[in-house]
Amino acid sequence: MALQLAQQATASRCILASPTSCSFIQRVQRRPVPHRLAMAAVKGDVSAEAVVQRQLEAYNARDLEAFMDLLAEDCVATDAVTGAVLGTGRAELRKRYAARFQTDVYSELLGRLCLGSVVVDREIITGLPDAGVADCLATYHCKNGKIQKMEFVWQPRMQ
Repeated sequence: MALQLAQQATASRCILASPTSCSFIQRVQRRPVPHRLAMAAVKGDVSAEAVVQRQLEAYNARDLEAFMDLLAEDCVATDAVTGAVLGTGRAELRKRYAARFQTDVYSELLGRLCLGSVVVDREIITGLPDAGVADCLATYHCKNGKIQKMEFVWQPRMQ
């Protein structure tokens, strides 16, 4: 069945999502699109994508100060599935990420969607406690060059 879907996807210029991530076929139109970061620079505005990219780079460098500088004072982090609040405000989030950055944590970006002030990243997180690895969808809501809200969907990987 998967082979048939892959052949159909190839024949109709579609992308077949990984069986572990989704079970649908997404049609992709191939056309040039102006790079969003370049467009933001022209407008003199900092795009949400640029903010989230800097946040990812600070996360991977485990640079707590650079990471915290990109969060709004009242930033909220939540579990998007349960609705549980993981942290509210920079002071509380600083404690969470200071502990996280003591490990060899690293986020590999697999894909990114951007629409206005919202950025959704598909990531694989490695270096978690107990040598853990997790698949993650992270949604970032940005305003005035800062991340206002972060929502996460986590799924531990079986090793």
